[in-house]
Amino acid sequence: MNTTLTFPIGTNPETCHADAFCMRAHGWLRWERLDISPIAATIIATAVADVGDDLSDVHLRDALRDEVCDLVDALSAMGLQLPLTLVVRCDGNAYADWHKLAGDQNWIRGTFCVEPIDEKHSALTGIAGADQFVSMLTDAEASYANTYRLTNVSDQRFTEMVQERISGERNASVRVLAGYILDAISDSGVMRVGDPVGQSRVGAAVTQWIQQEVSAKIRLLDEQSAGTREGGK
Repeated sequence: MNTTLTFPIGTNPETCHADAFCMRAHGWLRWERLDISPIAATIIATAVADVGDDLSDVHLRDALRDEVCDLVDALSAMGLQLPLTLVVRCDGNAYADWHKLAGDQNWIRGTFCVEPIDEKHSALTGIAGADQFVSMLTDAEASYANTYRLTNVSDQRFTEMVQERISGERNASVRVLAGYILDAISDSGVMRVGDPVGQSRVGAAVTQWIQQEVSAKIRLLDEQSAGTREGGK
């Protein structure tokens, strides 16, 4: 049986339809639907546009994780032990925060997967949007096997992708490190498979960043601290 079953998601236990799943409302997301196929389960949700820095709130993270884990347990109790992916529709502003959250394995702990989708940019990879991505994840017949293709990325395009990614980076140290690496790429291109790690210009750029931005500042702080101690004698 290769049928994919789709269920709406409600947030009010008293009014939730018998054919729907009920999940607690969450300030970060607007739940949409649950799809279940013989090989995978997916939740589609839309990121609330104005959450801002709230994605760093540990309590809200734990609440989201617990809610999704409860769904995993409910599916398991029904005999459906399937990998679960939370697909989050994001606009350009929310994508960076959700992408960072998706990579934080300390709170996910391998229980489920988070996949943020910026539908404007997903089309560049041949995926029309979140709905098609879910269809690919739940595709038991491999209908989409030839839809998603890997493509070669030029050094120029890779540089543009990094620049786009760091344009919204709040951490100044990360932006500075990216600048060193972008300079190295512009000189010699990206590191290729088989290149000696640490001997390429990109490796040298990281070493230069450590020496000039990390070690040098530590030495300066040590000197200032020593001068303060001597001045207080």
